Amino acid sequence: MHDKIINHLVSRYILYPSLMPCLINANVASRKGMGTKRGLELAKEFHRICKIKYNNYYILKCDISKFFASIDHDVLKEKLKRKIKDKEALN
Repeated sequence: MHDKIINHLVSRYILYPSLMPCLINANVASRKGMGTKRGLELAKEFHRICKIKYNNYYILKCDISKFFASIDHDVLKEKLKRKIKDKEALN
């Protein structure tokens, strides 16, 4: 239970403010005011645009198995250091 509280606080007050400006508008995952409904709206809009622009097009839907487990934590930490300037928060 305590881990979830800490995770929530770190996400809300440290990660979100630092990383949200870097995300594209089409990224709806874990973003406040976004979600499945907004994702479906974006998918419909992309479909409409592609239908007008291209005769034939393909949509790739995929899920990469164990994607987050495969991320090199040292590389991730170095990238986060560029975005988060508060040393205490990084610890």
